[in-house]
Amino acid sequence: MRAPSLRVSRWTSAGSPLVAVGIIVAALAVAYLLITYASLDFRIYLIWAAALAVVAVVLGIKYATGRRALWGVVALGLVLKMVGSLARYEVIFRAYDGSADAPGYYERGLAIAQSLWHFDTSPLFYFRDRIWGTEFLDKVSGIVISISGPSMLAAFLLFSLIALAGVFLVASASSRLPGVRPVTYLAWLVMWPSLFFWPSSIGKEAFLMLGLGLAVWGYTHFPRVSSWVALPIGLLALGMVRPHIAAVVMIAMCAGILATTDPRGIAGRWYFQAVFWVGALALTGFLAANALGIESADSAVDLIQGQSRSSAIGGSATAGTGLSPLKVPQAIVNTIFRPYLWEARSPFLLVSALEVVVLLVLVIVRRRQIWAFARDWRSHRLIVFSIVFVVLYAVMLGFSMSNLGIIARQRVLLLPMVLLMLQDRDAKRPID
Repeated sequence: MRAPSLRVSRWTSAGSPLVAVGIIVAALAVAYLLITYASLDFRIYLIWAAALAVVAVVLGIKYATGRRALWGVVALGLVLKMVGSLARYEVIFRAYDGSADAPGYYERGLAIAQSLWHFDTSPLFYFRDRIWGTEFLDKVSGIVISISGPSMLAAFLLFSLIALAGVFLVASASSRLPGVRPVTYLAWLVMWPSLFFWPSSIGKEAFLMLGLGLAVWGYTHFPRVSSWVALPIGLLALGMVRPHIAAVVMIAMCAGILATTDPRGIAGRWYFQAVFWVGALALTGFLAANALGIESADSAVDLIQGQSRSSAIGGSATAGTGLSPLKVPQAIVNTIFRPYLWEARSPFLLVSALEVVVLLVLVIVRRRQIWAFARDWRSHRLIVFSIVFVVLYAVMLGFSMSNLGIIARQRVLLLPMVLLMLQDRDAKRPID
């Protein structure tokens, strides 16, 4: 009897003439561009893009051998991040004439990278004013540029991969929630327009996405040993860029821990978790208040109002909501569901408005999934965290920002939690 043979597609076989021709053509094209294109920036970027494309192709070939959906989604995510970083670069320099934060981060980061190339690490520890916020991200940019080389495009690409790592971690954390299909959820995340576009440049959004991913991954695996590493690093990353976001994340985590308990060992006892998380929340809140200069409730109100006024500039500015408990629903709507179609005064706001329409349609169509998510709110800490984080972050952003463009960019942090609420949950699927 003949033994069964392993059939290999001629499109993916290593010895296939088509694969060999494709590799030769691609190598010649890359060599031609590297030799003839004068821009050092572009040549460095092309090397990184080619390396990323090779990884995506390898994962695409692996897609046909095992864990089909996972490898396919990962490969798709890499390609989309490459496209997203290039699109973000073109928008900044063609539509806004370089009027954005990214070029400034690049210039300051390049100066730090040049010192690092000469083994001088002193710029990493020198701060003109404060260690958090823009100055901290300058240091991160310097480290990234020291790896990417003197290319803004390549730095954009590496920052986009940092954000993608955060997305992967959030999707991995969802595997702890019974019934959720993590690969399907990951596909939603990598293909959602805002998530592959906005955090795809040198800037705070990309690093915050990584911090959020680490924190959420550690939180869902708490009290495992690995979580004691990922969780504080993630919270520290959030706090060093935007301390108030770290405080919001901590409040949502404390709510989840206190609402749902894990009986495994002393670290799973409710009294230990209450002391640990309340202490961590107090410390995070204290550091955030000091970093932002908040000394009282009045100074917090003044800070929010001042932030709202300072953001009310440009063509995408809108009327502020005003600080009032009655305005909380409006603040949430402003953050999640604006700009409206009739408010789109530019092509970029129009794209954002269309995305909001898609999200609104999904909310209506998948209302049963949202209701099931809310109904089981005490069944898992990730559910409690998602609900509390979305509400608090949306209220904070809705009250403090009056510019629809800034809101569209900064709401990327709550989109993973919003999209998690829209997922189907298979009752027969066990926890990974």
